[in-house]
Formats: sequence, C-alpha cells, structure tokens
Amino acid sequence: MSAATDAVKLMKQEVGKAAAALVKSGYIVGLGTGSTTAYAIQYIGERLKSGELKDIVGVTTSFQADVLAKQYGIPLTTLDAIDHIDIAIDVLADMFFNSRFATKDIDVERKVILEEIGMYLDSPEDLVHDIL
Repeated sequence: MSAATDAVKLMKQEVGKAAAALVKSGYIVGLGTGSTTAYAIQYIGERLKSGELKDIVGVTTSFQADVLAKQYGIPLTTLDAIDHIDIAIDVLADMFFNSRFATKDIDVERKVILEEIGMYLDSPEDLVHDIL
C-alpha cells in the first residue's frame, strides 16, 4: 500500500468519524453506501456499544450498508415505517478523488446549489407548503 493510499484511507476514516459524531441519541439515521460511509457506520456502532448513543435507528440505502449496520449493532427500520429522517450520511468521496469534472464546473455547480438553497430559505410560502 502506498503512502498516498494510506493517506486517503486515513482521510476516509476521519470523515466517517466526523459524520458519525453528528448523530445524536434518538435520531433516525439514513445510512448510505461506500467506504467512507462504512467507517461512519462502524463509528456509530461503537458509540452505541459504549452507551454514548441511545435509541437511534438506521435506514439503509444498500445491502452493504444493511449488513454493516447489523454487524455493528445498529437497529434498522424501513422508509415505510418512518415519517422523517433526522440525518442522512452518504459521503461522496469519489467526487473529490476521482472527479471527472473540471474545477471551474464544480465551482459553477456549487454556486447553483447554494443559490437554490438560498431561494428556498427566502421563500416562506414554500417552507409553509412543505411543512403542511
């Protein structure tokens, strides 16, 4: 394993740990797919086992996430059984490490997304409609 590979693995572990740290007791957690999310699932399971987290339930997006969640003792449910998700974890590491987009295109897309978020936040009518 090269030093670059070790650095990427370490970064993925740290990002997974940071994502897992956002989960709070009582949360319904969307659990995505991929190696970085796998680390997050591991760390959530460790927090549950230690007693730091209580009463969480996961909703997985893949067979891989389902298997890992069960392996680490995370109780699971289905989308049909819940009415919301408190936090969703799905890290898009490939977007950064294996991107096929030019940096300028990513910057343009980021601006569009931020603009759309701002438009939503500035529209109380949309917010009320979504709540009702």
